[in-house]
Amino acid sequence: MKSNWITATIDDVCTVVTDGAHNSPKSVEQGHYMASVKDFTEFGFDFSNCKQIGEEDYEKLRNQGCVPEKNDILVGKDGARYFEDIIIYKQDERPALLSSIAILRADCRKITPEFLYYTLKSPAVRKDVRDNYGSGSAIPRIVLKDFKRMPFSFPSIEEQRKITNLCSAIDAKIQINNAINENLVAQMQAIFINERDTSNWQKRKLGEIFIFYDNLRKPLSSMQREKMAHIYPYYGATTIVDYVENYLFEGVYILISEDGANVVDAAGRPLIQYTHGKFWVNNHAHIVKGNDGYSEALVFALLRTLNMQSIVTGAAQPKINQANLRNFEALLPDKECAVTLSRVLDPMLQRMILNDQENERLSEMRNSLLTQLMSGELDISSIDI
Repeated sequence: MKSNWITATIDDVCTVVTDGAHNSPKSVEQGHYMASVKDFTEFGFDFSNCKQIGEEDYEKLRNQGCVPEKNDILVGKDGARYFEDIIIYKQDERPALLSSIAILRADCRKITPEFLYYTLKSPAVRKDVRDNYGSGSAIPRIVLKDFKRMPFSFPSIEEQRKITNLCSAIDAKIQINNAINENLVAQMQAIFINERDTSNWQKRKLGEIFIFYDNLRKPLSSMQREKMAHIYPYYGATTIVDYVENYLFEGVYILISEDGANVVDAAGRPLIQYTHGKFWVNNHAHIVKGNDGYSEALVFALLRTLNMQSIVTGAAQPKINQANLRNFEALLPDKECAVTLSRVLDPMLQRMILNDQENERLSEMRNSLLTQLMSGELDISSIDI
């Protein structure tokens, strides 16, 4: 950090430092979105499985300041991923937020929203927060009063914009890759549906075409994770929840959500992930590979088409157990057709994995750049952008 930078607190450079609702209104079929940390994606919210609330409840929360404005910085502040999910809000939807999300509104006379966003995402700040500002053992969190007292350093508005323009260019490429992957997923699903032919397709149990690896799972305690270096992704039911120093699996597998707040989406489809490289996985996801001519790409595509609501058990904690998953019947291609379909779908999944790997490299580049810029190791004042 250079000598001409000003140091203040988050409270000094924000006009609003608050969080979402501390109570959760009753859900409705059609209404206003109410987002929580489970709805975060890298650059915004995924509203596909978002809770909805009624007009009266929404207006009450909006008046309480629980509805973000565009360019607010939203930070997940409760749970295993506290201070990992950080976005600058750009979407048109106006969701109410739960208290697990902090809302920071930059004072644009002092800092740009983009500079506040990238500062909070910088590795040094994230480490400082986890080392010095986190609280709670059962549920890790950072509380609002600690947000407000966090020190914050910033240069002139002109320098802020130069720094964020560099980082934004990298993030724009990441978002392009994400959009390509979303399109590829839609294409894979459409190809699977369009290839259905009842003469070559028949009712089969998923246990016939899946190989399960659940018995190899070794979940880590939060205490163990804190002691481990952040190298390999550690998967939970629906996303990467941490990074750890060792791995259990290597390669492409399909993870199917086993339990949690949601195990299927609004259409009844199971929540799934594909993996690549080396990783660890906890006990909240089934781990499968394809069998009998089914590649992992084909398994991924078919799971995107199945309504599994009928095998979800549990009210307080929805669950898809392995026995029900194995016995679930669906109209599926025979081995010959599966091999043919796999050949079509495999390059599409591989393209998605390559895009993910490029995004990982770009994220590392952005984080390295942020570290150098925030420490003053790299002087941006002479760069003409």
